[in-house]
Amino acid sequence: MYFRSFIFTVSLLVASNALAQVESKAVELKSTPKPVQKAVQLWLAGGTLDSIDQVQEKGRVTFEVDFTNKDDKDRDFTLAANGTLLSLEIALADAPAPVQKAIKTEVGTSTLDSIEKNLDAEDPTYDIAIVTKEGQDRDFTLDEDGKVVSRQVDLAEVPAAVEHNIKAQAGSNTIDDVEKIFHSDNTVSYQVGLTTKDGLPRSFTVAGADGQLESMEIGLTEAPAPVQQAITKEIGNGQFESLDKILDPDGAIYDASYYTKAGRERSFTVGADGKVNSREVDLSSAPQPVQQTIKQQVGDGKVQRIDHSFTEKEDGAFPFEVQAEKDGKPFDFSVSPKGKFLGMDD
Repeated sequence: MYFRSFIFTVSLLVASNALAQVESKAVELKSTPKPVQKAVQLWLAGGTLDSIDQVQEKGRVTFEVDFTNKDDKDRDFTLAANGTLLSLEIALADAPAPVQKAIKTEVGTSTLDSIEKNLDAEDPTYDIAIVTKEGQDRDFTLDEDGKVVSRQVDLAEVPAAVEHNIKAQAGSNTIDDVEKIFHSDNTVSYQVGLTTKDGLPRSFTVAGADGQLESMEIGLTEAPAPVQQAITKEIGNGQFESLDKILDPDGAIYDASYYTKAGRERSFTVGADGKVNSREVDLSSAPQPVQQTIKQQVGDGKVQRIDHSFTEKEDGAFPFEVQAEKDGKPFDFSVSPKGKFLGMDD
């Protein structure tokens, strides 16, 4: 369960990793793709366009739009090249009640700076930026139920053993930031962003209990040849985003993230031998019997992630592994391709 929780939670943070190399340039509305022009007019909603920046990050092109809304407030939103809305700055009053409550609790005596609603994944998350009493910029991420997914912390705030191992792993590279990640099984990890001596953005994750290395970001060319080939084939016409080497007790696993042609972020895992171990899928793209069983089991709960696993057959077929939350608790189970409920995960 922890491994799947780890994959799920870390994947939420990849898109918001500010350490990625970014190229940005100001552009005119008329020079953007037609779908972007149409989406800009739609999301301005009567406001006034201030500026558009075309951003290229790890090969993916997006458009960041700054505007003044009808209430004379500065706002922004981000679009994929096909016009899909990826994120939208919102007011506190526009967030769901649980998110509002959590923000007020987390902000405390600090000052709320901005709230960004992320729509890149199947379920929205909220990136909140604050300024502390000491004038330091900080951020944290909430899910739609108001639960903290991650929180930026100072290195000095982590347990001594964890801090020691983080410094040892970083070596002579420069540590840029540390995110405390909260998993659904109540464990925590720390994701460390750094800049290498060669100026490359990288990250690694350590366990919150003892600082043991859990995963490290690597370049595609640093992976074994069979892994590189499998990733290239799996992505197809999509755009590669990042690759994490996960140090599983049974052997290294490579977790690849990419953007589909529709601009959606997706991930899959590959073994060192180049075989695909699992593939993330949307509920709507799963076989109809699988969808029905998942909906019946989860009920009013929330589906967090679905992976089609290819490591071991259950009931004669490769199962769909579902990570969900029900009644405020983890609710993880497996379903056969024909919709048979295969039981809860331990």
